[in-house]
Amino acid sequence: MVPASAAEPFNTSYVEAPAYVMNDHTPFGVRFSADASSGLTPDTTYYVKVRFSPKPTPQNVNNRGFTFNEETASWAQERGDWEDNPTITTGADGSIANTWLYGKFGDEAKSGSYYLIISLSESGADSTFNSSAPPKVTVLDAATGGSWIHNGATVTGSKIDGGRFAVRSSDSTDDQDDSISTLYSLWEMEINGIDDDSNGLVDDANENQGPVGAISGDYRSSVPSDTVVDVYLRRGQTATINDFTTGPVDCDIAVGADDTTPPTAATGVTATPTSDGMVLSWDAATDAGGSGLAGYNVYRWPVAIIDSPGYTTNPAVMIGVTNGTTFTDSATVAGVEYAYRVRAVDGDTNVGPRSNTATAVAVARNGIARDFGANRYETAFAVSRSTFATGSIESTVVVATGEDFADALAGSSLAGVHGSPLLLAHETVLDDLKAEIDRLGATDVVLIGGTGVISQDIEDELSSTYNVKRVFGVNRYETAAEVAREVAAFGGNVSDAYFVRGDDFADAISISPFAYSTQTPVLLVQTTGVPSWTEAVIDELGVTYGMIAGGTGAVDVNAEADLETLLGAPLVRWAGLGRFETAALAAQWHVGQGLASYSYVAVATGYNFPDALGGSAAAGANGGVLLLTRVDSLVPETATVLEDNVALIDEVRVFGGVGAVDATVYKAIKNILQ
Repeated sequence: MVPASAAEPFNTSYVEAPAYVMNDHTPFGVRFSADASSGLTPDTTYYVKVRFSPKPTPQNVNNRGFTFNEETASWAQERGDWEDNPTITTGADGSIANTWLYGKFGDEAKSGSYYLIISLSESGADSTFNSSAPPKVTVLDAATGGSWIHNGATVTGSKIDGGRFAVRSSDSTDDQDDSISTLYSLWEMEINGIDDDSNGLVDDANENQGPVGAISGDYRSSVPSDTVVDVYLRRGQTATINDFTTGPVDCDIAVGADDTTPPTAATGVTATPTSDGMVLSWDAATDAGGSGLAGYNVYRWPVAIIDSPGYTTNPAVMIGVTNGTTFTDSATVAGVEYAYRVRAVDGDTNVGPRSNTATAVAVARNGIARDFGANRYETAFAVSRSTFATGSIESTVVVATGEDFADALAGSSLAGVHGSPLLLAHETVLDDLKAEIDRLGATDVVLIGGTGVISQDIEDELSSTYNVKRVFGVNRYETAAEVAREVAAFGGNVSDAYFVRGDDFADAISISPFAYSTQTPVLLVQTTGVPSWTEAVIDELGVTYGMIAGGTGAVDVNAEADLETLLGAPLVRWAGLGRFETAALAAQWHVGQGLASYSYVAVATGYNFPDALGGSAAAGANGGVLLLTRVDSLVPETATVLEDNVALIDEVRVFGGVGAVDATVYKAIKNILQ
């Protein structure tokens, strides 16, 4: 009978799990299989979790662990949604073939004895099946009870040709699968398709622990400190390295290198926030192993717990390498408290113990710059160049007319889906437009609007070089609806939508950066009602949450009531006394919801639309906000937002030349930042 209730066991016929794992974010490998007596449904796909429990069955709040999902290249927390985890599929007899999984403990506040449980769920909601007779493991405190080893000599072999790394107690003489000796750790050698260091990048340079150029045979694993072990590479009956003594507590030793003595710890680490970033300094370490001190690895993590408080700790991600005793972290975000740690490295890649931990709150950089050109089109290109690096667009750029606002406004969400700037087209194809598309490295172009706004001649000329698609309707309302359908097709957020007046830009432009960053459609309405094209796409896409930019003079109570009926829920509205206050309110709301930050602030004229719409992609791409101003004076509404959040602002970008935002406004902003 297939178990029908939660927390039922399934029969694991074979489990190969390490006896020791670190309590930090060091990953480990585990292999398991199940035969036809598993009790699982044949030919069925299950979500799978690797988790730790103080008892042989899961214990709710006392569970720990992460599982790596190779398909999404991300670590799924034990307490998260089942759907975030990898999947396995049973055979025709309910068996599971020999399967590699990768996990980590991820909570430096806990250590000791745990059971390593493999859990399955078909639906992700109801029945949970847990491995029978789970192995007991010792979770080592990374700072006081364990060490690491990695390859200190060039190693051949990789995952493709069966490269496998295992550490056993030193009395092993049998095949690894059958040995009765203790299996201390288990891993597959690089390249393994795993984000070993939890920095969001799979198999990046930071994960190459061994000699330069040896990444195909790279390995790194946690072991008990000061312990005699045998090291196996690939699979065989003979250890590659016999009777190797692991390193001191909290050190990382290069197995096979001439020098296996780690350097001492760096000491006296301090972190000083400056406008250039966080400046770190420390006292030099020493090295007595013979290969000499080579430099220092610098690690950082946010002090605040960003996942589930009390169940995990933030990983210390390596952010840089230096051979001096100072380092500037220029990638900080104002207002965030960071923790830093430094480790000394010698010439044979042995890594010393961690330094003291230094913490500090980052301050804003308060920079200001202007992006502009001779006209609206060249300004859009200038914004694109300052925001999007050469060759950074994977495939697609979005182009709208520069003569009206509606299509470009609707196109902001689609630009966000593609990670594209929002470029503007003239009556004819400008050489600058094609030059910018080429600089970005794009091969595909999406035109927003019909031939009445972007001519067929432009489409034909672009089609001679790029793959061109046109998204349009019979009018601006249907065009916005068609853009929303395109956003849905590419996986954007279509359960929500922004609603703005379709015949005026004043309030509408303030939400375009958020439409970009959240990939949320902008749908157009009339002042007194909802057009049929907008109604249809709300129903088709299943929009249930709506936001209105502007007061009742822009979208009146009748239109709002119609939208509420269509969505089945009240809407959020940002309505100031004018366009400047509306933009400020929209910015404050999105920052308060964690959907944007004041780290990046865009400023554009509130009396014309092209610079603001081109700049919306820049603000959205940087997770920032857009504020509006008069041409010749900084409006109080915008000045107040800048003054209240000056400690959080890294950069203000002013879009447009002095004819759009003159030198008086620029100077007023600069004075606030100073």
